[in-house]
Amino acid sequence: MRELSDKSTGKGISQRTKLLAVAIIVIVVLGVGSYSYLNMAKTPRQNLIVSTTTSLYETGFLDLLKSEFEKDNPTINVSFISQGTGLAIQTAMKGDADMILVHDAARELKFLQDGYGVNRKVVAYNFFVIVGPQEDPAGVKGASALDAFKKIKAAGEKKSAIWVSRGDDSGTHSKEKGIWKSAGFNATILRTQEWYLEAGSGMTATLKLANEKRAYTLTDLGSYLMNYNKKNIDLVVQVEAGKNTLNVYSVIANNPRKTEVAKSNFNASMTFIRYMLSDKGQALFDNYGRAEYGKPLFAPYISLLRSGNNTQLITWIVQGAYFNGSDCPSQYRYQEGELYTSQPTPNVPLTPEPPKASKLQVFVASSLSKAVKKHQPTFEKENNVKINFTAGGSDSLYQKIFSGSPADIFLSADFKWTKTLKGDKLLYKSEYKNFTTNSMTVILPASSSKNITSLEELAEPHTRIVVANLNVPVGKATDTTLANIEKTWGNRSSSKYKGSIWEHFRDRVLLNIVSREVTVSDVVNRVKMGLGDAGFAYATDVKSQGSNLTYIGIPSEVNAKSTYGIALIKNTANSDLAMKYMNFWLSDEGQKLLADYGFVSIK
Repeated sequence: MRELSDKSTGKGISQRTKLLAVAIIVIVVLGVGSYSYLNMAKTPRQNLIVSTTTSLYETGFLDLLKSEFEKDNPTINVSFISQGTGLAIQTAMKGDADMILVHDAARELKFLQDGYGVNRKVVAYNFFVIVGPQEDPAGVKGASALDAFKKIKAAGEKKSAIWVSRGDDSGTHSKEKGIWKSAGFNATILRTQEWYLEAGSGMTATLKLANEKRAYTLTDLGSYLMNYNKKNIDLVVQVEAGKNTLNVYSVIANNPRKTEVAKSNFNASMTFIRYMLSDKGQALFDNYGRAEYGKPLFAPYISLLRSGNNTQLITWIVQGAYFNGSDCPSQYRYQEGELYTSQPTPNVPLTPEPPKASKLQVFVASSLSKAVKKHQPTFEKENNVKINFTAGGSDSLYQKIFSGSPADIFLSADFKWTKTLKGDKLLYKSEYKNFTTNSMTVILPASSSKNITSLEELAEPHTRIVVANLNVPVGKATDTTLANIEKTWGNRSSSKYKGSIWEHFRDRVLLNIVSREVTVSDVVNRVKMGLGDAGFAYATDVKSQGSNLTYIGIPSEVNAKSTYGIALIKNTANSDLAMKYMNFWLSDEGQKLLADYGFVSIK
């Protein structure tokens, strides 16, 4: 019985021991779990502040990005400051944000160069489009961005179209100003004109203002689609996506080595950048808006790069948003790890084709040819323009313009012709300027058997005189000078009478004329070749010929000076560029160049 009792008792102790052990384990597990939970709850979440653009905010994409990023990174609380790119970058430079997510490559490069940013990566792209009223008063539908801007400006000046600019120093505003510049215009000048309005606000506000004014504006496609679908606007896309309207988004972390931004959360910024480049991050871009609009509002760049399916588009992005072949050259990287080695490298040409130069059609009096050609290379290089000169007599140039020959600007040797064009209503804004003067002189071949040394010898028989036609300025000035000599020096009732040798002087010189030429250049050439003993030309022609000619000066009291006129033609295709060209000749620098060729300032 004892043995049985002992066995029974032993079995009971074993069961109790097991139960006790299980209970202890459960308590320990619960205790450890509670301790871990409490400790985790006490761990503060990191704050990450991203300074970014209005387009990402207004489309709602940032809300999705925040939610999905924090799911994968529960210890980081991400906040966004949404504003124009210019302000977004300034916010980061002040240390009020940890990183930037923006779309202006030029300013992003400066952010890197100034030491504020590191580890830039291109993450997404879309396109800007030009939208406007359905009726399209400027007729831009289907045009290129550059041609559309030109047409809108022309229509605006006729009060038949309005342009609304962001006007807020944003990436969109920067793109707009770049297109105006490529089209040959200066946005700083345009903003003073009635047809050019500025919203000074985000994309949605700008689109609403354009809609209210029935105006054109430049917008990223994502913002347009969102506002159109919400019925905020009824404007339609008039100019589709293209190389000039590419819109590339990039992320850049603040540089922890830069004093002004040293307190930035660099580690969290790098976590955010890697997430944006990950399959999950790229999928957010790819899917956002696809169901509602049939296309993503912001297309993923890394996905495009990995696929290699659209070489042309990749080329545009590399040429427009890379620096020296990289989205972030090595000198602007810091503790980047595998950030660049793990990403595919685009195999495309790094240098874009040079932009096609604008053209400027300049009609110029022959006497100005040498001066304008001297300035030509400098103006062409500084303004990416090709100047096509049409030189000739001012009267014939006038006739060509009057008959409709394409011209942007006219430099006449007699302001009579620019004034006449004003009367014909063929001048831009009905304005012309007098910009220089020229005086008459008698030119002689370097060697001649006649050996003429004075003005009175021009009236001697058998002296061969070459002049220009009366309908060109130099011909008119020649005749006026001869008449002045006769009535001043050959008029017995004049206080400046010099004797009978000057009586009927004009008539006697006219009898000696052997040739009347179309231009002053033709007069000079005939005298140089010895086909005339003397000729009447401008003082500038003597200076430009050097030792090939000699001359006899004509006193100012009888010299018929020519006043030169300059004007933009009404139908100029490049009014801003033509205005810049005209302003050069009116400037002190232009006047000095003219003086170098013998012209006299009108001032």
